Amino acid sequence: MATLLKHKILKEPGAIFASNITTDYIELSNNKVVHFLVSSGAGTSGNTTVKVKAKLGSDGEAVAIPYKEKIGQTTYNAVTSDGKTLAIGGDAGEAGYIVVEVSANSLKGEYDRVALDLTAVSESTVVGVITALLIDARYSD
Repeated sequence: MATLLKHKILKEPGAIFASNITTDYIELSNNKVVHFLVSSGAGTSGNTTVKVKAKLGSDGEAVAIPYKEKIGQTTYNAVTSDGKTLAIGGDAGEAGYIVVEVSANSLKGEYDRVALDLTAVSESTVVGVITALLIDARYSD
């Protein structure tokens, strides 16, 4: 059973989708899995592309990598390194969201940190937030 270690707000709630977003990188040295949760509220609908960027070391070159989209308790869709389109905005109650999963084991030896990368939605005022959930500590702090 997965154990949530901690969470980190990567983008505070607000109108975050009007410009390109690359979140802070999350180091995977102490966690087996990271879930990124991107959610949006009501407003003029639009589409953003969600990608995962990975690199080795803080000065490494960022590369788009495949990831898993969590669509249920134990169900996933495979997403290529081209990313996935996420619909944001719409009427109240139609908020968009995506849960992105990256496993440290899938990156072993190649990359040690990951970030989310989202494309801008021109002039968007849709409110959103991006959170990282760090799961299954490898070592106790």
